[in-house]
Amino acid sequence: MSNVKFPGRVGEIYSNKFGTQFKIIEYQSSSRVIVQSIDEYHISKMVYYRDLIRGSVLSPYDKTVCGVGYLGTGEYLTAVDGVLTLAYSAWKHMMDRCYNDKSHTHRPTYAECTVAEEWHNYQNFAKWWNENYYQCNNETMCLDKDIATKGNKIYGPDTCLIVPQRINTLIESCKSARKSLPVGVSVDPYSKRFRAACRILCDGVSKKKHLGLYDTPNEAFEVYKNYKEKYIQSVANEYKSLLPENVYNAIYNYKITIDD
Repeated sequence: MSNVKFPGRVGEIYSNKFGTQFKIIEYQSSSRVIVQSIDEYHISKMVYYRDLIRGSVLSPYDKTVCGVGYLGTGEYLTAVDGVLTLAYSAWKHMMDRCYNDKSHTHRPTYAECTVAEEWHNYQNFAKWWNENYYQCNNETMCLDKDIATKGNKIYGPDTCLIVPQRINTLIESCKSARKSLPVGVSVDPYSKRFRAACRILCDGVSKKKHLGLYDTPNEAFEVYKNYKEKYIQSVANEYKSLLPENVYNAIYNYKITIDD
């Protein structure tokens, strides 16, 4: 009976800005209709007619995140009681780092990074995140792509680890700050010799540990490398009882290279 009132609406087809088409399959009221996506997924849902004709009705398979990521369908939510889930926050930040041009202004090295295709679907990422997530001293837990695989540029289930923020920060380096010098090396402004220094955590405060002055950048780097690798191992041992075995092993065996 209701379809008689607006006979032209059933069967109408509208596209959204991502090119997904929706067909009206049932009329509910003057303002609401049930639509089905015309694609391999055949997503059905009730929507406002005004949203449909404006093109603002979305499919969970529309690439709404950085033109690459999509939410998919499944058990994993993006938010609970209005608060973003840890999995969604990690996924969104990962997609932004790799595919948001604005973030590359501040962190240009991420312009070279990509996300494995299966993780374009949030449901796949969230499943991996929930299976691998653990808590560690109430620290923020971070998604890392290159502790296990040195120099890796692809975020994916075979390359990523979840690590405490302290360890993630410990292994990060900043190429822009040191320019052409090796990691851990700077020029002493007075002697013009090459200083080796390593940042460590002392009584909860980050401090720079000076390791001496040397005649060449390579000499200074070798001193830094040896010290930093031993320091990383000592921190890994502090966390050993809290870390999954594969995470501990990856951190403990991490090697510093001159172009870090």
